[in-house]
Amino acid sequence: MKFLSKSIKTILSALFTIMCIHSYSQDNTGSYYISESQDYHDFNKHLFQKAYIFTLEETRPEKSSRWTILNFDPHQEYYYIKRTEEDLIKEYIFNKDSISIFLNGNTVHDSSLIAKHKLTPERAMLLKDYYIYLWYLPMNLNGPEAEIQNKIIKKNYGSEKLVEVSVNYPNSENNHSWFFYFHPQKYQLRRSMFYKSEYADGEYIVYEGEYQFDGIRIPALRKWYTNAEDKFLGEDKLIEIRLGRIK
Repeated sequence: MKFLSKSIKTILSALFTIMCIHSYSQDNTGSYYISESQDYHDFNKHLFQKAYIFTLEETRPEKSSRWTILNFDPHQEYYYIKRTEEDLIKEYIFNKDSISIFLNGNTVHDSSLIAKHKLTPERAMLLKDYYIYLWYLPMNLNGPEAEIQNKIIKKNYGSEKLVEVSVNYPNSENNHSWFFYFHPQKYQLRRSMFYKSEYADGEYIVYEGEYQFDGIRIPALRKWYTNAEDKFLGEDKLIEIRLGRIK
């Protein structure tokens, strides 16, 4: 009986150790924090399945505000971007394989106007990728080009303790390295940072507040700074989210 009791204790001790190691290995990786953050921000996985309309106010130092409307429906391969700045309204519409571009409601054929206002399919694609990447974070961090690094680093920013997860895009055109900072218990996305090349240049974003709608939680305010000088570059404010298709 003593031998059996001792054996049971040994087995239970071994199982406890294995469970602890398993728990530690699963709960302390970059993939784990990204997965938990995705659940926090979009628990029902709505963002890529429905058509949402985001209204943004984008401000830059010494410039007038730009008002941007994003109407993305990735499930149907539909993307609409409308940017209004002073007296110019630019619209970009992606509907599966087609791209339509308008300036103040009209199709532009004048090559000089196209060049001046960057009304090209290449520019349209760049804007689409830019907006869907930044405003669908962190739900899009499982993309085929993303290499999530499982080693995490604990960082302090003022009184805030965060967990750093790095994501590399070695096969992308710009070869950017991104770093994301999550609340260690809530898994809320709090900051992000990227380097453009060889850690020589880049920017970081501080996320503040949340806009909650239809079960999703999107950071409401994004403040941009340079990595090198902490120079303020501007901020993007989420004014409204609603469902539907504009065009």
